[in-house]
Amino acid sequence: KQENYFLLCDVLPEDRLLRERLQQKRLEEVLEQQQQERDDGVCDDQSETMEQIYTHMKDSHDFDLHKLRTELNLRFYQQVKLVNFIRRQIHQSRCYGCEGKFLSRADVLRHIAAAGHVMKLPDVLLPHV
Repeated sequence: KQENYFLLCDVLPEDRLLRERLQQKRLEEVLEQQQQERDDGVCDDQSETMEQIYTHMKDSHDFDLHKLRTELNLRFYQQVKLVNFIRRQIHQSRCYGCEGKFLSRADVLRHIAAAGHVMKLPDVLLPHV
């Protein structure tokens, strides 16, 4: 069976133009996603100490970051990465525990609470945190 392949080359002006348009489109998509994440309403609580943050997260969100930090031996940077991962998953309406996709942020938050996934992390994340 014969197959034809077509390759893009920067030497041809039309190929170069197509590559530039594709790169520009991808850049615009990434910037739009970042802006949506910046505009996304998150918890406004601010605390002066880590202990206050741990207490707030546990009391208000049923998320025991202190327990995860201890169990997984997370350093500060790893804790930040974990929180950012969870925030991004929720922003994308995805459960960080089971990786299920939902129609809205509200739906995924209801699911996380109802399914008991507040403290559940995906297995693929655990060794890499």
